[in-house]
Amino acid sequence: SYLSGMSFSMLNQLLSMSLIIMGLSYKVFLLNVLKEEEESAYNEKTRALAGPSSDINKSVAAAFYSGSLFVVIASLELTTLTHAGSRAFVDDMWRTDGGSKKLYWPVIVINLLKLGLTLFALTLWVWTVDPDVLTLCGFVVVISLTATRVLNFFFVHQKAMIDEAAARLTERFMSITTASRHESDTLPKLQRRQTIDDLTGLNSSFDGIIVADLNGVISTVNDTARELFRYETKEEIIGKNLSVLCGGSDGKRHDGYVKAFKKKILDDPSSVSKSKVLGRQRMLHACRADGTEFPCVIGIKLVSNNTMIAGYIRDMTGVVSTEQKRVSVGMRINEAIDKVVDDHAYDAIIATDRGGKIQKVNAIAVTEFGYDSKDELVGMNLSVLMHGAVDHPEFLLDSHGKQRVISITRKDESEMQCIVATRNIKGTPIVASYIRNLHPVKSSIKLPSKEV
Repeated sequence: SYLSGMSFSMLNQLLSMSLIIMGLSYKVFLLNVLKEEEESAYNEKTRALAGPSSDINKSVAAAFYSGSLFVVIASLELTTLTHAGSRAFVDDMWRTDGGSKKLYWPVIVINLLKLGLTLFALTLWVWTVDPDVLTLCGFVVVISLTATRVLNFFFVHQKAMIDEAAARLTERFMSITTASRHESDTLPKLQRRQTIDDLTGLNSSFDGIIVADLNGVISTVNDTARELFRYETKEEIIGKNLSVLCGGSDGKRHDGYVKAFKKKILDDPSSVSKSKVLGRQRMLHACRADGTEFPCVIGIKLVSNNTMIAGYIRDMTGVVSTEQKRVSVGMRINEAIDKVVDDHAYDAIIATDRGGKIQKVNAIAVTEFGYDSKDELVGMNLSVLMHGAVDHPEFLLDSHGKQRVISITRKDESEMQCIVATRNIKGTPIVASYIRNLHPVKSSIKLPSKEV
């Protein structure tokens, strides 16, 4: 963190000086342009500019402009690097796929493009000394670098953005499903007795719609259903039994379900309003024409005066897989944390994410730091305890396997000297800190000032 702070300060000074030089070189451009005008106009306007001597030729001015532009761009990129850390910069160029690391080419290409633009800025004066062309090229370089930053952010955080969008979509869908269930439970009996012609928007519906008789024989499908089950024409589906579209174990038992449902409806028509199947949505697996299966949500109701069944099918492939993956990753991280944070350990143990946010602590940590419960510490940033030592995320990222003597601030704001050892929990974004109070051995051991 000391090196990052020093680097940040030096880069700011370098950036400031480069901007001054760039401004001066640009004034020279203006003076040279004015010099080409009539002598009287030139003398009058140069006094107003109050700039440097116009004796500097175009080549020198172009070199100053090009060099200062290069330093400005390089300083900005290196300043960003001091914030994120070199390790994060390298990690962004790799992706884990199936347990093995692979190069992440979008980020690599963007970084190469940045390097090319920076070098182009450095060599601008070699290509041209014309002030108009230099100004235009400088503008294009700056706009291009801005675009690369936006693209780099998108590709680096693409997975997190997609996961968040999928989570929001799932939440929204579940709220709609709940409202739909409530509405269907209160629908009057007459509203359920629609005819097939009443299914407005059959072919413009977002859901796949399939209509079958009470024997399960398909009579009508919409375009969405045909595409969903990957049939070439509707005629390939019409006339088949609904069981061919059911995946998993439901396909073999579906005929039995349909026969039982038909018998119940014919024997007791009043059972329609009490049915646990009609008007409700269920998650199950459906089978496409090529034999592959996909998760879907299906809701059914009776139409044509209770003589036909209409099924509404929505593909849940992206939503279900994303949600399952998110839950699986979360469970794996929680299991790893539980193994490390042991209440029976001698040391105080704190598990944090790489930004320093505390995820879990053991019982010793609560006692040592004077808190009343674990919940008080969870969610807090580690910098509250180790004030000044973890002001930068690099402290956690660069401290794997190291021990340091650090002053810990308790809840009552008293301080205690501790040995803090950190290590990254493999396969997770979690860092474990092991903290031992040095008070019992303080009098007999001379403590080092920085690292053990």
